[in-house]
Amino acid sequence: MAYTFRFYAVQVCCAELGILECRLDNDGSLEVTKSFSLPLEDAYLWKPQYPVYVVLPSNMFFMKQVRLLCPEGVNCDFAVDFEYDKNIPFPKHSVYWSYDLLDTGTDGDVEREALIFAAREEVVDRWIAKMDGALSSPSGITPYSIAFYNLIRLLEFSTPIRQKEKVSIALLCTHGFTDLIIIGEDSSRDWIRTLPRGYGNVSLIWDIKELLESYFAKFSGRIGDVVLSQDIDAIYLFVNDDIKPEEEWDALFEKELGLRPTPFPVESILRQQSIETRSIEKFALAFGLAVMFSKDKFNTLNGIIPIESKIEYRIPIFYNVLQSILLFSLISGAGYLSIKDIIPVKNLIGYVNTQLTDYKNIKRKVIRLKKKRDELVNELSLFNKTMSLQYFYPEFFTILSSCMESLDSVVVSSVSAKLLEDGQDKAEQLVFSLQIVSDNYDNLNDLLINLRKSGRFSKVSAVNSRYDSDNKVTMLLVLEK
Repeated sequence: MAYTFRFYAVQVCCAELGILECRLDNDGSLEVTKSFSLPLEDAYLWKPQYPVYVVLPSNMFFMKQVRLLCPEGVNCDFAVDFEYDKNIPFPKHSVYWSYDLLDTGTDGDVEREALIFAAREEVVDRWIAKMDGALSSPSGITPYSIAFYNLIRLLEFSTPIRQKEKVSIALLCTHGFTDLIIIGEDSSRDWIRTLPRGYGNVSLIWDIKELLESYFAKFSGRIGDVVLSQDIDAIYLFVNDDIKPEEEWDALFEKELGLRPTPFPVESILRQQSIETRSIEKFALAFGLAVMFSKDKFNTLNGIIPIESKIEYRIPIFYNVLQSILLFSLISGAGYLSIKDIIPVKNLIGYVNTQLTDYKNIKRKVIRLKKKRDELVNELSLFNKTMSLQYFYPEFFTILSSCMESLDSVVVSSVSAKLLEDGQDKAEQLVFSLQIVSDNYDNLNDLLINLRKSGRFSKVSAVNSRYDSDNKVTMLLVLEK
């Protein structure tokens, strides 16, 4: 009889749950046996019979794409641990984390493209604790971006989306963030990124252009300005049902990137599945999550973080009888032992218990000292950072002047600065707010590029922009040090 694994893949979409009941046979065939949705407020009424896996918003995760020194056929865990310590700013004991390889690799390859992602335990636990019923104790989680990437890899079975010396872009847009996936000539050239810009945000387009420039600079080998529109084959857009389309935003994509986004072909991927056609987008990411269990068949990512494992084990009656016989034999044999033989054993047990108690006391002291050391190191780091910020004010105006040197039509109408405290690590952060006026968007875009290339700001963000009655473009910029 063939082994069958049954499970639920759940997508949390706005105020509803998109739930797929799936069956995975040992030959790798995946079948959706049932699809249904529930209002979030009624989730506590659902009593699942099988393990539940949930796809969560990507902005809850810290993701880093790295190249591992891991030849084909070698376990990559050691290389992943090394890259984790360099790239993920959280200790492993405080996160849920996992990794997966983006490309299968070929003989002779020393480096492998991989994706490492982690989520703070308290953030995830607090989020799923708000979900009643089965969702409050899932068997595993994964971010939107990985489930979305699986959908794109499935699209390859029916559509040739990879073109030589060209890329395809897939955007998964929500209200608060956007998952960006760049599809290259092969899987080793795929990029997965999450941007803190929601659907319709003008600054998102410039962030995408900046990522594309970095992408082509790495893989195309060209130096200097790159005409992005000649290198993009298609832009796929996938948004939630409750987000209204914005024609002006799509038109700006066409102006800046040379192509207008087209709807992501969800139906062509899920056409063979028994899923409601009227709301198929609601189950798309849940299906991408379900595909992870069929990695050998679809060659996709398997980035599922297990939350907890529940093992139920019953001791057969035969072993109970055998255990009783053994216990009776031990008790009977104890009568042949003399007190003289028992006392040394008892003394040895007491000595071992004393050593264990001392070890536990020393271990607690070491933990307290390590915690105190980490607190002192953090305080020293915050002090050094605060002292360096006060010398940045005059340097800021020098940098701004050099970035505007060749832009005659750009005028700074107002500048303000604030020293804020970051709520996460309580570090002070210097934030400048500028109001810029220019004749067109191109000059403003050049100024943004110059500021970002200066390398002196941790973030350069265009908050909003508008046309004035004098046909001037006014933009609000935020620079973070």
